[in-house]
Amino acid sequence: MRHRIAAYSVFGVMLFGMGVAQATEVPLDVQVRLFFKIATYDANLPPGSVRVGIVAPASDTTGMKQILAAFDGLKSMTVNGRPLSTVAVPYTSAADVVAAYERGGGLYGLFIAASVPDTEILALREVTKKYSLFSFGQKEAHVALGLTSGIALESDRRIVLLNVPVAIEQSRQFDGNFIKACRVIR
Repeated sequence: MRHRIAAYSVFGVMLFGMGVAQATEVPLDVQVRLFFKIATYDANLPPGSVRVGIVAPASDTTGMKQILAAFDGLKSMTVNGRPLSTVAVPYTSAADVVAAYERGGGLYGLFIAASVPDTEILALREVTKKYSLFSFGQKEAHVALGLTSGIALESDRRIVLLNVPVAIEQSRQFDGNFIKACRVIR
């Protein structure tokens, strides 16, 4: 129990104490750290390496490079002792995610760039449901439209977003105390 309390305290410090965020967005390195942290609370984390697809429109090569660099900068971090690896998924349709999943022996989840059009989130939600993939969005609207989790700023405070119906669809199982620390979207 003591370890759980300490873990939630660290989670709170990470959310609220990592410096002052910009008024319009959460810094990319904080988003990536949050992705790692949320994954540690997933009781259905697969054994072995945690493989993450980085999804950005094929036309957004700059965004893709920035996200991959942010993950690479934290490659020494692990998810419950498991190494994390990334694969770039230049996105033109949901079929690109399916191909990345099948080509590489599966994925744990997806990190969805803010540049992915809102109109594509429903198609991505169907893929994450079919393959039980955790999904993290850089935009609050993406989480509301069907991704598992993300982060938002409210009065310069970082708020973890959790779309519970989507988490259930994706076979994610989060601790009740973790859920209480999130803004739940139903």
